[in-house]
Amino acid sequence: MKKVSKIKLGVALIALLIIGGIAVHLVLKPAAKGAPHAGKEKAKAAAAVTYLCPMHPFVTAPRPSTCPICAMNLVLKENTGEKAAGAEKMPGGVTLSAQQKILANVATAVVARREFSTETLAAGRVSWDERRLNRISSRLQGRVERLHVNFTGAPVRVGAP
Repeated sequence: MKKVSKIKLGVALIALLIIGGIAVHLVLKPAAKGAPHAGKEKAKAAAAVTYLCPMHPFVTAPRPSTCPICAMNLVLKENTGEKAAGAEKMPGGVTLSAQQKILANVATAVVARREFSTETLAAGRVSWDERRLNRISSRLQGRVERLHVNFTGAPVRVGAP
């Protein structure tokens, strides 16, 4: 093939691709104009229904199924977009209703600097750590140059240094 015919073929292919792209754009654009909010409403409705795993809350699905990690049934996620009656915002983004606070036995307080002291009474025996003692006096003539046992009750075997 000649060089000129290869160039003409390339230009024709590029023109064909451009015309095809414009045609697809014109065909799909009126369909989107006819119902501009229909897609958004469907997306909102689908986003409102979410199922999640009770043990792994990051595992979500748009319909009931099982968790791929623990095989538990996914449960319907409550709509947290609206504030429930009697619920208050907790630190860290957790929202609990009054009933949930009672069931979870949760009490909260505002963080404040205050004096804290406590007194604890305990029974016990105070002793020193024998492993940290270094000096041993011998009652026999001579002296101990090396001691391989450093606390009472250490296991000793026959023939061990």
